[in-house]
Amino acid sequence: MMDFASHYQAFNDLCDKAHQDGWINDEQLKSLQHVELQQAESLFAEQTHRPLLIGLFGGTGVGKSSLLNRLAGESIARTGVERPCSHEVTLYLHQDFQIKLLPDELPVDQTKIAYHNEDNRRLAAWLDMPDMDSTEPHNRELVEAWMPYLDWIIYVVSPERYHDDIGWRFLHERGHRHVWLFVMNHWDQGRPEQLEDFRRRLQQEGFAQPQLIPTSCGVAVEDDQFAQLEKTVNRAIQDHGLELLQQFGMTVRLNDLKRQYDKLTEMIGTDKTWEQAEKGWQQTVSSQLDAILKGIGPQIKHQTKIVGGSKTSLETLPQLFDDLAQTLWPARQQEQLKRLNNQLIDHLHSASLATSPIQQALQNLLTNSNAQVHESIITSLQLALSKPGGLLHRTIHGITGRLNWLLPLAAALWAIEHLVSTFHAGTQGKAQFLGLDFAVHSLLMIGLAWLIPWFLEKQLKPGPTSVIKSGLKQGIDNAGLQLNQAYMDLWQNSKEKRAQFLQEIALKHQILLEQDAAESIPGNSYSKPPAL
Repeated sequence: MMDFASHYQAFNDLCDKAHQDGWINDEQLKSLQHVELQQAESLFAEQTHRPLLIGLFGGTGVGKSSLLNRLAGESIARTGVERPCSHEVTLYLHQDFQIKLLPDELPVDQTKIAYHNEDNRRLAAWLDMPDMDSTEPHNRELVEAWMPYLDWIIYVVSPERYHDDIGWRFLHERGHRHVWLFVMNHWDQGRPEQLEDFRRRLQQEGFAQPQLIPTSCGVAVEDDQFAQLEKTVNRAIQDHGLELLQQFGMTVRLNDLKRQYDKLTEMIGTDKTWEQAEKGWQQTVSSQLDAILKGIGPQIKHQTKIVGGSKTSLETLPQLFDDLAQTLWPARQQEQLKRLNNQLIDHLHSASLATSPIQQALQNLLTNSNAQVHESIITSLQLALSKPGGLLHRTIHGITGRLNWLLPLAAALWAIEHLVSTFHAGTQGKAQFLGLDFAVHSLLMIGLAWLIPWFLEKQLKPGPTSVIKSGLKQGIDNAGLQLNQAYMDLWQNSKEKRAQFLQEIALKHQILLEQDAAESIPGNSYSKPPAL
């Protein structure tokens, strides 16, 4: 079983990784580290078990020190006029729990320790803490340093001061972290309706059934319930067991850590938020790239016209490819892509999603896009040059090229066949021999059979204009598809990294939940203090 410190270290490592990978910023990292690591067990590291730590807490003049002195049966805590200027904590515990060294985060110089040997008080240790509502800020620092170590808080008020605000604000912050008892001291000056008013106020603050004990450490009164204070603690220890009462503090810390896990997951973004952001990402990329590519259309027409008006041939055309690519995708287009990247980052900011994991990838994409687009344009121009013109154009041109030799050959074969057959018939006296007219007509027919296809082939031969037009258009279209895919791959990669990191968080979180469930005692709920 892992202890709390190990669980916290595992969580802290996750937070550091999330920060390094850019999922959370400095401020978010700092907020995730607000988990109390202090544990009362560290005060009694050399003992096999420890007492229940109970803090006396309240405002100036309510009689906390008087309560502790009355419990001890001697004056161990400062009272009276010394109290408002006191800067110390008094710890009162059984001598079996000797403390040799306090943790570094505790105010050693401002902590007074008093021991006793009363067996009936052995399992409870009492702390008298400075007044929270004094003008000395150091008092609050002392209280806040000790608070994480406490199991129980006894909140002490007086009839005239139970409505003070400072203590109540502190209750709001830590009310769920401890078991609470409430004492209205100076009861010789109080009235029953004040006790009931205090009870109602506690219920409004979330304490469903607060236990109130009226005491009087000065003037003796008939309904003083001071003895009930110690009996309540002893009865709780007897009924629930010391381990269970102490475990509540550990459970609170585990619950804090669970909430921090949830907080970390929320900072990275929920699935719904990422799904909505992905739709916005796709729409932004698609619309902006379309606008950029449409803006290049007039440039393609302009470059086609320039090449068509020059004396460039298909053989010399490759010399222009680099210049054409540079002209078609200048620095202005890179600026448009940069604006697209900024829009995408703003889109993530508006969805409260981390931008650092994607921002560097976007910068890399922008840096590589220029060479990628130029390569796409040049490759398409080379392909267009290897297969100039459209499919129909190339088919007709190929047919005319074949007819250029096929028709003259057919005409010549016909003329030869007719000449031979007529000559044979003439030798048999069946026909006249062919004359000069046949020779002239045959030559004219053969010439026309060659000239017409040759002329058509020459006219239909694709030129530089068609190569430039189709090559540039196809190159830009391919570049647009490649850029769009690069943006989609970038998002998918970030999505997969997020899923992997969330899986790692979920695994560590599950280990924490399983240990919390294994350590829970059946029939008891640690979401609230055990009933007293």
